[in-house]
Amino acid sequence: MMQTTSETKKLLTEFVDKLVAEKNFNTADEEVLAEIKADLLDRAEIHLNAGLLEALPSTAMPEFERLLDEGNNDHIKKFLQQHIPNMEVVIAKILLDFKSAYLLR
Repeated sequence: MMQTTSETKKLLTEFVDKLVAEKNFNTADEEVLAEIKADLLDRAEIHLNAGLLEALPSTAMPEFERLLDEGNNDHIKKFLQQHIPNMEVVIAKILLDFKSAYLLR
């Protein structure tokens, strides 16, 4: 699995906070909300990683796996940007799909 950078983690956390607010949970228990957010953050990260892997051409996969083994997030990010056209749009679609699925539950 890809490591999430602190910048990405921050953005995903903000995304999750907004989702939880939109879902309008009827609980005042901060501990329960924290657990919900932590679980949702994990699922959003997994969904994002899966979507990015799906968007990555299969011919780029061996090189990508090598970069993952090295663990250099800057190289991984550059590689994804080079191999996924309109990556920002792809990420937005992945997160919108996640949001729609979550809010419909």
